[in-house]
Amino acid sequence: MDDTYSPERRRLLRRLGAAVGASFTVILGIPAGATVLDPVLRRGAAGWAEAGAAGAVREGAATRFTFEVRAGWETRKQVGFLVREGETIVALSARCTHAGCTVRFRDGRFHCPCHAGVFALDGQPLEGPPEAPLARLETRVENGQVKVKA
Repeated sequence: MDDTYSPERRRLLRRLGAAVGASFTVILGIPAGATVLDPVLRRGAAGWAEAGAAGAVREGAATRFTFEVRAGWETRKQVGFLVREGETIVALSARCTHAGCTVRFRDGRFHCPCHAGVFALDGQPLEGPPEAPLARLETRVENGQVKVKA
C-alpha cells in the first residue's frame, strides 16, 4: 500500500511547512521591525546638543546656534540663540511665536522678518503681532560648553 498521500503525512507536511514559515517570519521580522520602529521608539528620548562655548556668550548680545531634533523618522534642523542673564545662560528658540518664522538678532533685539514682530533680548514680545515670548529651551553647562535639550 502506497501512503504517499495519507492524511497523516499531509498533516505532518503542513505542520512542518507552517513551522518553517513561522521561523523565517520571526528571523526576518525582528530586525525589520526594529529598523522600522527604532525612530518612533527613540522619539521620546531627547538628547543634548552642543550650542557653543559658555565663555563666548556675552551680556547684551545673542549667540546664534543650530541643532538637530529627531521626530520619528525625520531629523529637523532648529535654530536658537544663547543669551547671558547675569551668571545664567538662557537658550531661546529662534522660532517666532506668531507665525513660526525664524527671527534674527540685530540692534539688541530679535526681529521677525515675516510680520515685523520684535522681541526683547529676554524673548518678551515688544512690537507687532506676536503675543507670546520666544520659547526657552532647557540648558546646562558641561566642561565650558553650553548644551541644549534637543
